[in-house]
Amino acid sequence: MLAERIVGWLQLGKNLGAGDRLWRGPYTLDMSARPVVTAFWDPEAQVWVAETDTIVGLATEAGSLKDLNERLKKIVPELLAENGLDGVSADFELVPLESMPHAS
Repeated sequence: MLAERIVGWLQLGKNLGAGDRLWRGPYTLDMSARPVVTAFWDPEAQVWVAETDTIVGLATEAGSLKDLNERLKKIVPELLAENGLDGVSADFELVPLESMPHAS
């Protein structure tokens, strides 16, 4: 059963073009959109925390937004490559939030 799913996913991947959505396990990545990374201030840890739903594996923090942005410029291309998306632009949009998101 699992082998049939994997074969189906691989076949799906062969039919995708540059503007198509790519299935990455439980995640999808719109190949034509610029990823949005949100940042929020964690007052307890005294750091800015970055998070996104579009870049699998992204987890980082820094003491300032400037440092966070610089760190993301290094991490995002590495994560895209690790996820098999070498040809995707590593350009992202960093959106600072005024407060920590509420847990749902």
